[in-house]
Amino acid sequence: MLKKFCIWVACIGFLLAILLPKIKDAKKGPKVTSELTQKVCRAAIATIFSKPIDIIKIRKVVSDIVYMEYIREEDSTRWQTKCYLEGGRVIWGSEGNGTSGRWRTAEFDPVVTWSVNNSVITITDKISDTSKNVKSYNL
Repeated sequence: MLKKFCIWVACIGFLLAILLPKIKDAKKGPKVTSELTQKVCRAAIATIFSKPIDIIKIRKVVSDIVYMEYIREEDSTRWQTKCYLEGGRVIWGSEGNGTSGRWRTAEFDPVVTWSVNNSVITITDKISDTSKNVKSYNL
């Protein structure tokens, strides 16, 4: 019995020694700086709302949360949003008029993801299993 237990523990140790470095490597991505977070959040909001990225302005950054705004050209109204990054996912919410909207993390909310490759930010706004919007922006 003790022999089987020792073999079992050795097998688990061997598997962990092989798999853990691969799991850590899989989590590696670009170093996420405040500057990169701001760029990704601007790109995400531009993608989500189908707006030109150059109208999305940073209002402030508090901790890891980026607060932005843009003026909608159609009616000159001000729209405010907030955003942070959680791994490869963009978490966002609305802001404005003294209120703070909910973070879009509910089960049926669209899932917004990001990646950087060759100095290009790619945002994917997956609205449903059959609908998604993908846009790329130069860093």
